[in-house]
Amino acid sequence: MNKKTFWTIAIIISLIVVLISMGAYFVLNQQGLLPPQTVTNFEECALAGYPVGESHPRQCWTPDGRHFVEEIERPIMPPELITISGEITCLPKIGPGPQTMECAIGLKGADRRHYGLKNLFERGGHIFSQTGLQVEVSGMFSLEEMKGPDGNRYDIVGVIDVISIRKTKIELTNEIVLSLLKNNLLGDECRQEGIGGYYNSCVINISKENNQWMVVITYDGLFDDSVRASRIQTNVVYQDGQWLKGEIFRTQKCWPGRGHQEFSTELCI
Repeated sequence: MNKKTFWTIAIIISLIVVLISMGAYFVLNQQGLLPPQTVTNFEECALAGYPVGESHPRQCWTPDGRHFVEEIERPIMPPELITISGEITCLPKIGPGPQTMECAIGLKGADRRHYGLKNLFERGGHIFSQTGLQVEVSGMFSLEEMKGPDGNRYDIVGVIDVISIRKTKIELTNEIVLSLLKNNLLGDECRQEGIGGYYNSCVINISKENNQWMVVITYDGLFDDSVRASRIQTNVVYQDGQWLKGEIFRTQKCWPGRGHQEFSTELCI
């Protein structure tokens, strides 16, 4: 083999190695197998094919435990006056990383979203620093971000510059009961005047003890040969900004001559 042939072969082999390397890089990139150490932001993490959570903003995780949050440019909007009811809470942070021990007091609204509260303590906020407290907040809302001492952002939709804040009283109403127990009701409803062909009357009784409500719904005058009345009973609590029902208990009372005349779980005859 002469020298010219040798160098020609060497050049061809080098080109083949380069092409193979580029092809492997492309395949690995498409399969999300690039070394996580090369990823420095959300865009690189997503392009590498690592898992992306459909949160807002979106987040991406690398196999070595790091996560990156998508940077979203928020539109510049003038503050607007809002009034919102909700629960005083410790604001959550974005991402699955460790949560530090500090508690940034904020609001979890009835819309299930979190809001930062600015100038709360200037408005007597020391009275409202108890988490779980139900309040109504009025103030100027703006699309701002908040960060904790560790530099991580809080998972909020914006910040309310508090103008006024007051405690609110949580009450369980008939409307809430009907919505909460809809799938447990006769015909999905309870009409006081009754429904022809089903029952003559329906009554909702609500009583409160400590931090829970007892709900009793009684249908009377059922259009049934054996069962005269039917009763639904459950306990309801308000927790983390939502109403929760407990176990459902059902009892019934029979028509005269068809069994027991008191509400019981026993069947009528």
